[in-house]
Amino acid sequence: MLTDKDDQLFSIGEFIKLCNTTRETLYHYEKQGLLMPLTDPNNGYRSYTPHDYYTFMLIAHLTKIGFSLHEVKDFLLCHTLERYFEILETSNIRNEEKQAQLRIRKERTARGYDQLKALVNKPLDTPQITYREEEYFLRLPFDNSNPVVSDVLCSSDQDHYAAENGFDIQRHFHGYYSEDPFSTPLPVFQYNLSKLSEPCDSNRLFTRPAGMYISMCYKGPFYGDCAPSYKIVRDYLKYHRYKPLTGMFVEIAVGPFHTRDTNEFVAELSIKIE
Repeated sequence: MLTDKDDQLFSIGEFIKLCNTTRETLYHYEKQGLLMPLTDPNNGYRSYTPHDYYTFMLIAHLTKIGFSLHEVKDFLLCHTLERYFEILETSNIRNEEKQAQLRIRKERTARGYDQLKALVNKPLDTPQITYREEEYFLRLPFDNSNPVVSDVLCSSDQDHYAAENGFDIQRHFHGYYSEDPFSTPLPVFQYNLSKLSEPCDSNRLFTRPAGMYISMCYKGPFYGDCAPSYKIVRDYLKYHRYKPLTGMFVEIAVGPFHTRDTNEFVAELSIKIE
């Protein structure tokens, strides 16, 4: 595999086979100042030394454990055993942080899956009495005169606000709240709600209290004519003589995050009762 010209040098083709890499990778490393081959001034051919092989393998190792090429370049400028231990310690810390983030993502995914399946499997247009634990939301005023645009603006604002303040929004679930008396034919939403994993210190915090609720899932566009669904719950309240203790919550179970078909949308209407 050694060239005829110099038994201490490898041609670029030989070096590619030695390192199991590509010509594009070598050119990129050269452009970044990480691996500088010898270049024949007459023909521009590149040659690599045995030391270049170990440098390449070190670059590959450091990038695999999570270092950027900029960080690799800094290490190559101070290539000592002490410094190597330092970067391994840094890599361990980064990996622990990544593992923690992966655990959080796994928990969020499992939680969202379980909640979504539970809601989707509920019977439609059938009021049920259920006990609900205390739940938490971020709340923003909602423009009911232009609900589609208002929903986008509110959701975007809530996402930015949560990210800036370190709040964990359960993005798969959001909804609306109406303070109107439940006796009205079609209550108007006053607030957009984004569900939180836990309470937060914010003037936007809105708590759905624990207790017994009448809940009912209904299907179809949640910006459309939902009066029939509201009537079912109103009639159920009246027939059983339940007294509403809160306004109306409408939580989106299946929406734009899950499907583009608005006929597949599922919302859950709930109201706390005495």
